[in-house]
Amino acid sequence: MAWIKPSIIYVISIWGFSIPVMAQKETVSSYLNRYSEDAGIKAYDDYISGLTKLAYSIPLVEEVNLRTETDQFNFGRQEYAIRTMFNGFGEAGAYSNEGRYLREIKEAEKEIYVSGRLYERYKELIDLHYTLKQIPLLDKLYAFKDSLLGCKIALLQKGNYIAPKDILRLEEDLFKLREKQAEILSIATSLRRGLGVPDTEFDWGLWPETETMRLVIDTLSFDRLPAAVQQKYAADLNLEEARLQLDKKKDHRILDYAQLRYSKRDNLLFQDEFSIGLGLRLPYRGSHRRAENEYLEERFGLQLEMQVKEAVGAENFKQEKISFTGYINELKFFQERNPVYGTLNANHPENQLAVNEARRELMLIRQRRQVELEAKIAGAYIDLLYLSGRLQAQPRINYLDGVFSRL
Repeated sequence: MAWIKPSIIYVISIWGFSIPVMAQKETVSSYLNRYSEDAGIKAYDDYISGLTKLAYSIPLVEEVNLRTETDQFNFGRQEYAIRTMFNGFGEAGAYSNEGRYLREIKEAEKEIYVSGRLYERYKELIDLHYTLKQIPLLDKLYAFKDSLLGCKIALLQKGNYIAPKDILRLEEDLFKLREKQAEILSIATSLRRGLGVPDTEFDWGLWPETETMRLVIDTLSFDRLPAAVQQKYAADLNLEEARLQLDKKKDHRILDYAQLRYSKRDNLLFQDEFSIGLGLRLPYRGSHRRAENEYLEERFGLQLEMQVKEAVGAENFKQEKISFTGYINELKFFQERNPVYGTLNANHPENQLAVNEARRELMLIRQRRQVELEAKIAGAYIDLLYLSGRLQAQPRINYLDGVFSRL
């Protein structure tokens, strides 16, 4: 999918010639795609790359040392011994597993971080989209109120009776609208700066309808936590298991050392001056039970953490879906409800004018209220996609695109 497409045509002048230049609008997909440029993701990549370069290996030989000893302060009776210390035969494999699971943990943490940043971009776009939709509605409402005030003042100047409270009420409404306009413009500016696109226009053409959002949400359910969270949990368990196994291999190390000794003696034959030795250890260590308990404590803690996360996630999903359904029903009721002014005498010109004014004002107010409800629906829509794990799933989908294209 193309990231940008032409929109408004500008004209620039070079050496006296006018050249039309096609301005560019950024699509929602192009902005969401830039989540990969986040500095935190590069930090994770650098860290994982550093871990990959580390040698998670333990050689069989742990230490080689040379010993010497003089017997009876007679250098003619000198002894030399070269001793090689060994690691356990299974320590190398256990330590290699520890490095592998540590990398898996960081890769899962990176995926969780990426999903979080993408989720934040979705929310930022929703805030900006519905904030921008309020601006023209506020402008129309202000222009209507200002025109209405001008008409009433003109009637008053012609000698018609206009209640002073009507003039004051309109002036107060205009003052409040100016404040609201300034507030919305300030919010829009802040959101643009936060998104890093202060001068960029967005193409909102493929923004999904609320009915499309509802159809997507109807297919969602909370079964398990997102895949990256489960992968991190499994890697955490495996890492603790690998560390326990590494401790066990150390404790159960049988071959301790091998030694070659040379004893220089005047009365010994050359072949009698050499001897070899072997050190063996019994596979027993009293502190092993404590290591196993510490491992089990960590395992139980991780299991408890996951169970709590799943319970909280299921409850949050349930409550968010209730809110989403409530917003949908409220919007539906709001759209279907038509105000009736049957109690007014429409045949009287003043009443007819009042009815028309009320209808025009109510229409603009209802449009603003509809935008506010749509913003709540879109926010709950993204929250539910995130809680269900759909937003984090591969391949990544642009759920703010009515045709659901890939990111």
